[in-house]
Amino acid sequence: MTTSLLAFLRSIGLFKKPIVAITHKTFANNFWSRIFTYLCVKGNDKMLCLSDETRKLLRDNFQIPEDKLEFLPWCIDVNVPKLHDSQIYFNHVNSSYILSSGVSYRDYETLITAFQEIDYPLQIFGYGKVNYSYTDALPKNVNIYEEFLPTPQLLDKYKNAYIVAIPLKIEQSKPCNAFGLTSALEAMAMGKAVVITKNKYMGFDVEKEGVGLTIDTGDVAAWKDAISYLLQNPELVKEMGIKGRRLVKEKFNLEKFSLELAHYLKATV
Repeated sequence: MTTSLLAFLRSIGLFKKPIVAITHKTFANNFWSRIFTYLCVKGNDKMLCLSDETRKLLRDNFQIPEDKLEFLPWCIDVNVPKLHDSQIYFNHVNSSYILSSGVSYRDYETLITAFQEIDYPLQIFGYGKVNYSYTDALPKNVNIYEEFLPTPQLLDKYKNAYIVAIPLKIEQSKPCNAFGLTSALEAMAMGKAVVITKNKYMGFDVEKEGVGLTIDTGDVAAWKDAISYLLQNPELVKEMGIKGRRLVKEKFNLEKFSLELAHYLKATV
């Protein structure tokens, strides 16, 4: 809200400093959102969008001038402990598990339902937000952990996982958002193949980049098929992990993000 207030004050001439905002989402496409955009958002000198689809949506649906919008890919710091090591942490299918973590708009119910027919361990770290309706009938191969895990401990879980599953509840009526992006980058940085619900606002296509598979929202059968396929193809999983690690180091790293951010800041001042 502070950023919006500053942008509003700048739009009416009461705030003189240039404003550069990083945006990971759009707004609900309704009358009040358009009023909000007109009064507040357009006061930003630059809006750096985490996906090109977000940039185009803000331009086309909310009439934000194109010269104010830029695509700035998100990042992860691969130089922190546990990510700095360039080793690809590939785990044998017979001695591992599938990991799923995160809170924002997760569709754990669909994933758990798929695992009723998959004979393989699934570990979910939902931090108390899983909201599975059938806990009493939870498949024996599914474990839900409610406690919060600090990033170093969570990265250990990534390290020992076979692949990472990121089920998302994408609702067309909701504002578009880069849900799942950070989780995907963390998994890729650890050399893990990713299975994720389709979300064109992430800034890249998991399947086109060859780092994993994508699933339509709420498609239990597709989750079952995708997981089963990767369980049967460990060499492909390893190849996806290698490509994912390389993609993060080349395109989604903190140094590249910082240099591009600095460029836009200097150009705006």
